[in-house]
Amino acid sequence: MRTINWQSWTPQLPKLPRPTRKEHFPEAELLEKYTTKDSQFTEIDGMKIHYRDQGSGPVLLLVHGLISSLHLWNKWTELLKDDFRIIRLDLPGFGLSDAPETVDQSLIDNYVKTIKGLLDQLGVDKCHIAGSSMGGWVSWEMTAQHPELIDKMILVCSAGYQTKDQQPKGFSYIKPFFKRYLELLSFPLFLTRHMVMHRAYSQRIFIKKKLLLRRYDLINRASNRKFLAKLCALEIYPDFKKIKDIKKDSLILWGDKDMVIESRDAFKFRCDLENSKLVLFEGQGHAPCQEVVHQTVFHTRRFLNGKMTDRESFTYERALFV
Repeated sequence: MRTINWQSWTPQLPKLPRPTRKEHFPEAELLEKYTTKDSQFTEIDGMKIHYRDQGSGPVLLLVHGLISSLHLWNKWTELLKDDFRIIRLDLPGFGLSDAPETVDQSLIDNYVKTIKGLLDQLGVDKCHIAGSSMGGWVSWEMTAQHPELIDKMILVCSAGYQTKDQQPKGFSYIKPFFKRYLELLSFPLFLTRHMVMHRAYSQRIFIKKKLLLRRYDLINRASNRKFLAKLCALEIYPDFKKIKDIKKDSLILWGDKDMVIESRDAFKFRCDLENSKLVLFEGQGHAPCQEVVHQTVFHTRRFLNGKMTDRESFTYERALFV
């Protein structure tokens, strides 16, 4: 019987339209294109925040990462909304939410305040929280600052241990140029494709035209692009000493081939979080919640329902594509 090597089977990506020089990211068009009947908007600290509130049961709050949006969690929401009330939002500066006027060292703390404000408006006094990448950083900061609000925590390829010394060589010289570029021009389509294909995803089969265009459109939303330019000028690093103080039950999900945040950080979280479990997915990159969605949801549901045993404190799992 013929077998397929999933690591080497890389079909051609669909052709994408060439960007034009006109203003091709009008606000009204983006709102129509990327909202659904479940989309809602509210005002928090003077900013319009886009969020969705679906399903019923215990509340599970989902937080996306850098240069992403609440759409990251579409599949998780579909699979979990029958058992949980899923709340997800576009963090300020991403997706369809307003961008903050100033960007400084308090960015993550401000994101925590935004999430706390949303939960207060929705009358939520207890929830589980899950975050991916930078959203993982926001999640453990939220848990550290408001332990009374959080029941259990899930980190998916989370930021947490980055330092200035870990920057790629020459990165500090590129950032000013990149900042100026984004102030004047749209984020290139080829770079969007490169970031999604080569950095976040481990398999080309998951790179869909719809996904690429959505990421491209939302990055280039006028307020988002200007926010990203300001973010490029900022150097902000986690205070990872806080992580050891978190006593909540935690689940860590990670791809062992993650090129954005190396899997060694998964073991750091596992050591520093006293009540944690780690599931490492073989051959996966920075987006296991989208590439092996059924497996990540399987472990998430068991963890939130208290069905994971102490013997599962570390699981190394082969990825299955279904």
